Amino acid sequence: MGEKDVAKKIKRLEKDMLRAAKNLEFDKAAELRDQLKKLRESVFLSPL
Repeated sequence: MGEKDVAKKIKRLEKDMLRAAKNLEFDKAAELRDQLKKLRESVFLSPL
């Protein structure tokens, strides 16, 4: 996955997570938060 693709996916997950929380869909928001965390960890902890 390229750098731009990862950035787009992070932005989409953040937007979806905030929308879910706003709509009181807290389970969905938590799922999205966890996906976001895993994606960020995989990007920032991967060897260069």
